[in-house]
Amino acid sequence: MSETIEPPAPVVIPSLPQAKPLPWSFWPTTGLGFAIGFVFLSVQTAVAVIAVFAFNTDLLGEAEKIALEFERLAMDGRVLSVSMLVSFPVMLLGCLLFAKMRKGITSKNYFSLRPMRAGWWIGLPLFTIGFSLLMGWFLQWVGAPETNPFMLQMAKSVREVPLMLVGVVLFAPVAEEFLFRGFLFRGWEESRLRLAGTIVLTSVTWALIHGQYDVYGLIYIFVLGVVLGLSRVITKSLYGPILIHLVNNAFAMYMVMGLPVEEAPVGLSLFGL
Repeated sequence: MSETIEPPAPVVIPSLPQAKPLPWSFWPTTGLGFAIGFVFLSVQTAVAVIAVFAFNTDLLGEAEKIALEFERLAMDGRVLSVSMLVSFPVMLLGCLLFAKMRKGITSKNYFSLRPMRAGWWIGLPLFTIGFSLLMGWFLQWVGAPETNPFMLQMAKSVREVPLMLVGVVLFAPVAEEFLFRGFLFRGWEESRLRLAGTIVLTSVTWALIHGQYDVYGLIYIFVLGVVLGLSRVITKSLYGPILIHLVNNAFAMYMVMGLPVEEAPVGLSLFGL
């Protein structure tokens, strides 16, 4: 009786591990982020130019008067709100478009659009208000004025409160966080900067675009930027920094809206935008 010869077992070739989808590297992230910011600021500048000549048709050829009008409109809440309404889609769509161009990684992953635990939605607003007051008092202690002229003038120039709420309190935080704690943060975090360097660099660049503030305002913006970066890491979601940014702007505007300078409360070194 002959023995039955069994066929050899098939050779199983192990599958190679798939490469982790990565965002743009440091320099493409920096260049694309600069492009988004440049177009964003250009749109806002165009809105200011239109506002200058739309309300002052007699300024043509008057360079000195035009410069003074630009300076005045730089603190006009209505112009700033409208410019944000117009430029908001530019920044948001730019971030989403360039992220989508990076194959293999979803927008949800790129921007960390993950749900937050319910407790964060309560705790972060309370923390933000406390942070704003403590930073305001600290800045006054080191020499800051009791009121921030830019925030006060901007709030006082607005008659259409819903316009301010949409443009400054809602659109500005969403647009800026998608760029700084979203697109730039994701690309820089994967570079040699790592986490600590990314938080610092995003905070510095974010502070630099707020040239309307004095040195105390820039300190506030930088420290707030660090808080926003940390919240992005701790909550593992972009919704964390968006919520803090939104509450910060809303609280600052609430405190200064409609208050004359002589009645501004002590401890009001608050900054929005």
